[in-house]
Amino acid sequence: MAAIMLLLGVSILALLNSIILYYINETVPSPYMDEIFHVPQAQQYCRNNFSHWDPMITTPPGLYLISLLTIKPLSSLFAKDLCITSLLRAQNVLFSLISFIVFHSLLSSIHSQLKPTLLMVMSSLTLSLFPPLFFFNFLYYTDVGSTLFVLFGYLMSRQHRHLLASISLGVSLLFRQTNIVWAAFVGGASILRHLELELSRNKKLPSLFYQFITLLKTLLFQLPAVLSWVWSYVLLGIGFMIFIIINNGVVLGDRSHHIVSTHVPQVMYFSCFVCFFSFWNILFRWKLFLKSFFNHFFRYLFLYVLLTAIGLMAAHYYTYEHPYLLADNRHYTFYIWKNIYRRDEEIKYFLTPMYSVCMIIIMTLLREQQSFWWMLLYSGVCIVTLVPQSLFEFRYFIIPYLMFKVHVRPSSLAAILLEVCLYGAINTLTLLIFINKPFQWEGSSQLQRFMW
Repeated sequence: MAAIMLLLGVSILALLNSIILYYINETVPSPYMDEIFHVPQAQQYCRNNFSHWDPMITTPPGLYLISLLTIKPLSSLFAKDLCITSLLRAQNVLFSLISFIVFHSLLSSIHSQLKPTLLMVMSSLTLSLFPPLFFFNFLYYTDVGSTLFVLFGYLMSRQHRHLLASISLGVSLLFRQTNIVWAAFVGGASILRHLELELSRNKKLPSLFYQFITLLKTLLFQLPAVLSWVWSYVLLGIGFMIFIIINNGVVLGDRSHHIVSTHVPQVMYFSCFVCFFSFWNILFRWKLFLKSFFNHFFRYLFLYVLLTAIGLMAAHYYTYEHPYLLADNRHYTFYIWKNIYRRDEEIKYFLTPMYSVCMIIIMTLLREQQSFWWMLLYSGVCIVTLVPQSLFEFRYFIIPYLMFKVHVRPSSLAAILLEVCLYGAINTLTLLIFINKPFQWEGSSQLQRFMW
């Protein structure tokens, strides 16, 4: 039954993706936006020209290497150049179908106590329809492949197949260098799972300080055993450090607009982003929030005041407006920034209490099934991932959001169905706008389109 439900989910997603891809290829047959760099570069690889590199491309060649391995053999088989825009885009559709299966396997692994097959399949479908990721199923971008290999690496790690996990994470680095942070998360989480098994044998409920000492002692005593599986992650980290030394930095190509920043408010924007896309799950868990609030009132009050104080300082000293943000009106973030944050200088302060509430909601949902130490690891990785990014862009939130989502216990089937409807409505709207509402810049004959 489970296999049939999974196959049905993949079939529905494949049909939906194929229809959308067809319409996008018909409407936008030529490379669009970043595709003007990615598609020609992939075509150079298909011609075995590995010496050519467009300096405007700042990510490694993973996207093009996968195309070389998949499309080039077909070109040889049919004696025809198939390394064309439409088929290159289809690569991400294939990635999205594999991602659906990975989502299902991850949810089943993390929430093994939940058995309803329909609940897991629908939850996987929801994650596959997550709008900022779903949109890029139909363009030749790095996001879908990058996300797939990070999540597959995490799945393999949870199944104790650490070498395969490291290989998958290594492939993810060929899509986006910043995935090294998620490789560290996967390695750290695997160590933490092992150490917490020892901690769980203590029937008392020790303080966090006692837990920390116990975890540290366990790590020291079992270091040889830990190193026996963690070596592959360490090797990956060493390889990445060598790359940084040789490349003289993380970014490839044009580095002028990819400068590391201390953009602390990114974490606050992300918290609001999470609560928006998890709205129905949050609404259906109101009993959990009420119970947690009344049982830990003073703890929540202290946390709220602390987060708000930190948020106000971050908003005042570390709000950053990237030159690209208001220079390109094709992205939705342009309109959010222009119509909300640029409207009034004080708005960033007024929104801070809302961010604090969002962060507390996220912590409450995660704390239901995840340990304090796992949450600390996840929070640290999110901070390291988001804060250095000077550009406010939703694509940076994709992997942090999906990692949050797979670790939160799936709510009722009704909540999941409503979430599917929400995601479906957003996807329909954004795709219709992209396809049917092109516009032109003054002095340019090229059609521009709105996108994430």
